[in-house]
Amino acid sequence: MRYSPHQRTGAISFITLIAIPVLLLLVGLVLYVTLLRDAKVEVQNGADAAALAAGYALASDELLTLDMERAIARLERARAAAAEVAQANFSYGEPLRFDPNRDNQPDGDIVFGSLDRPFAAFRPAGSHPREWVGDQINAVRLTLGRSPLKAPLGRSSSQPVRSRATAMLDWHVVGISPRRDEACPLMPIGLFTEEADNAEFGWRFACQNGSDEWRLDPVSQQFVPGRDGIREVDVIIGTPPRGPLSVPAVFLQLGAETAEVTLKQIRTGVNREHLVKWGGEFSLGVHNTVSVPGSGECPPAADPNRLRLDEALRIAARGGPRIWPLCSGIREDDDSILICGWAGARIVAVEWIEGGGLRLRLQPAVIAHPAIVADPAHTPVPAFWRANRTVCAVRLAE
Repeated sequence: MRYSPHQRTGAISFITLIAIPVLLLLVGLVLYVTLLRDAKVEVQNGADAAALAAGYALASDELLTLDMERAIARLERARAAAAEVAQANFSYGEPLRFDPNRDNQPDGDIVFGSLDRPFAAFRPAGSHPREWVGDQINAVRLTLGRSPLKAPLGRSSSQPVRSRATAMLDWHVVGISPRRDEACPLMPIGLFTEEADNAEFGWRFACQNGSDEWRLDPVSQQFVPGRDGIREVDVIIGTPPRGPLSVPAVFLQLGAETAEVTLKQIRTGVNREHLVKWGGEFSLGVHNTVSVPGSGECPPAADPNRLRLDEALRIAARGGPRIWPLCSGIREDDDSILICGWAGARIVAVEWIEGGGLRLRLQPAVIAHPAIVADPAHTPVPAFWRANRTVCAVRLAE
């Protein structure tokens, strides 16, 4: 059968009338799928950032106390940190949001709980503050979302765009790796610990049995007399310790060739350039130690470096918590110091004592920093992991 030119033109016009709407609908579907994918990526990025912000807020000294009011305040700060970051992130012009879930229901948008390792099963904490005290909470699971997107033909999807992220405090610290452009708060003073060589006394024993006479004022960030549930420890350099609650300590040469460099490290921290000898990072080796040159001597009274050291330590005392290397002993062949881990602490007081020695009163403190490297798979297991609740890496866990 043959069609006339008019019939063929009519058929083509009819097909065109059908094809154009179908083509437009297909284009609309492709654009919608692309829009939905991009929105999902934006929401996921916002969830990751907000979860990490909440994780850093969880890394606070409340971990070291059993005070329920402080535990409640800790979680509220984490919620606020997550909300601030969420609202600063947008998905196609709409800020991200979540329900605060203040009674910590396990199906809420933000849930606090615990994780042993990344990718392990997340265990939600209960709804009562007694289940939030101390170190019972080390992780947060956050679900962010935005309203449904417009579908083709002007209809709205029935489902909002939502993404979930989990962040945790990882205590399995294996090293410190400063970024190239900034110093990390590593203190070049080693504290002797009993963990690696089973000595009777050391840093951990003193932390558990010291006196509680000072508290950190939250406004001035300075120590004032009073109890806060965290015990102080006396650290002694340059003279024998005075009793089991006095912890011996030594100055460490972390790539410092001069006293001036060591004093700068005490004031502001350690740069990556200082750790060139160790490949740019300060990490535990195959025997869970790293060897560092050190000295247990203080500058004599007539030495100008004594006054400069005193000044540097007092500046450090105003600068927040620091990461202190833990020492397990002295290597016999070269008298270097064996570092076996790290602890977080603030300087409460600096005092020169009879005989030329130096006493630092420290208070344990929780510190999280991007330079802190954690590796739960590290073997053999470092001894200090068993009690470490002061130095951690904040990381995404899913």
